Amino acid sequence: MSVAKKSPVLVLYASQTGSTEAAARNIADAISSRYGRPAECLWLDDFLESGYGVDGDTRCMWTEVVVMCVSSYGVGQAPLGGQKFRAVADAVIGGSEEKVDLSAVQYALLGLGDSSYTTFFENPKATDKIMEQCGATRICGVGMGDANSDDPDQIEAIRIWTDDELVPALDKILMGDNEDPNIARLERARKDTLRVYQSMYPEASESTTDDASKGVFYGLGKIVVVVGVALTAIVMATQR
Repeated sequence: MSVAKKSPVLVLYASQTGSTEAAARNIADAISSRYGRPAECLWLDDFLESGYGVDGDTRCMWTEVVVMCVSSYGVGQAPLGGQKFRAVADAVIGGSEEKVDLSAVQYALLGLGDSSYTTFFENPKATDKIMEQCGATRICGVGMGDANSDDPDQIEAIRIWTDDELVPALDKILMGDNEDPNIARLERARKDTLRVYQSMYPEASESTTDDASKGVFYGLGKIVVVVGVALTAIVMATQR
């Protein structure tokens, strides 16, 4: 059995009022139930700042599969829990920071929002752009749940995307006969991401447990399924 088949899934999200978080947690639960493995679910900024549920330093620790959940706030900005990630993305896209190599990462993205606002999908689009520009591979179509739609409504749109796009794509990766993750390229992705993050936020000093954590993390074959459920920018003065 490959490392990928044994690995947990990472679900990352950013949410202003809780709708995106709820969707991400539902998806994480569904992944855990279907594939019989834990799914790590956390804020995008926590992924950069503190890492997730294994021993050692797992900040910026990408894994092979990423499912991301994000929305927008205000006039297309990132909501709570995703502002530093968006700043890093904008800096790399704009060229003020060096490119990050995410070529070992596969991701899915779901976006929720309200199409009555012209900037409702700006943050999910920026998230998709940074992943693509850095060489990550999107495994299915981008999901869009529109709060301004009744057919389907936002909740139904999430269900349709999950059933018709996300699950078939994850089945091929997590149930198929795939090669083990490229550990060297995943470690390069982590180092690149951490370098840019620390350049922009100098207070985020490198942990002394870094080298030890790599052995623990990769020994477990942990998969970052960045639950890129890009919860479409709910660009309202008050985000849903």
